[in-house]
This record gives sequence, C-alpha cells and structure tokens, in this order.
Amino acid sequence: EHIVFSVSRQEWRYLQTYPIHHSQSVVKEEGDRVTLSSNVKITHDLLMDLLSRCHSITIIEPEDLRAKFRMILQEAVERNK
Repeated sequence: EHIVFSVSRQEWRYLQTYPIHHSQSVVKEEGDRVTLSSNVKITHDLLMDLLSRCHSITIIEPEDLRAKFRMILQEAVERNK
C-alpha cells in the first residue's frame, strides 16, 4: 500500500539514516515537518515501527491506517488512566 506520513525534522534526521522502508521518499519539506511516502505492506511490525514514533508522526494516508493508529493510541490511554 501507498502510505503518506509526516514527521518532525528531528525524526527526519533519524529516518534519513534508518528509513522505515527502502521505498521511502520525501514528498515535501515545510517548516518543521517533512512529509514522506512509502510503498509497503502494512504489517504488525510496520505498525509497531510507526507507533514507536507517535511523539512526532502524523499518518496522512491511507485513512484505515490512520484510524488503526488512532484506535491503538486511544486504547492505550484508556488502559493507563
């Protein structure tokens, strides 16, 4: 699937050295955010990698990945009240 996400510039410096996937490419750089895209199979491992960056990442598309990301984070908040 084609995914699009943005990260902070600080996270981008890390992802330049350790990309999420070899197909990762820059869509745009704007202010303190960098938007990236990648063509990947959405697996549990990929989701865990993206969640490990939850402090700086915004999932833009696809919407079902964005919804799954949001659901996992909301469940974690509820468990840790």
